[in-house]
Amino acid sequence: MTTRSLSPEFALLGLLEQRPAHGYELHQRLYAELGYLWHISLSQAYNILKRLEAQGFIQGAPQPQENLPDLGDLSDSALQARYPDIPTYMGANPPYMGLGIKRESPNHY
Repeated sequence: MTTRSLSPEFALLGLLEQRPAHGYELHQRLYAELGYLWHISLSQAYNILKRLEAQGFIQGAPQPQENLPDLGDLSDSALQARYPDIPTYMGANPPYMGLGIKRESPNHY
């Protein structure tokens, strides 16, 4: 009789069987529930999930993300008005020292 050792792949599959989840959530659940058995990094968890998807064991589906921080259309003048003590820099080389908000120029890409 062949004995298989328990591996993080099986643990992640078991967690996915309970409910669908993002990779970060799976890593957190694995650590909370089985952290005394394994310590795998978040990048290892993502690599395992990619391998399981490539082997056809799981199927990923893009999900819209909520509450992503974004400055949106906030202009430099609006930033300066709201935070007058923090300088803003438009340009490629802001000063190295000091606190500031570096805004990419519209022609950056």
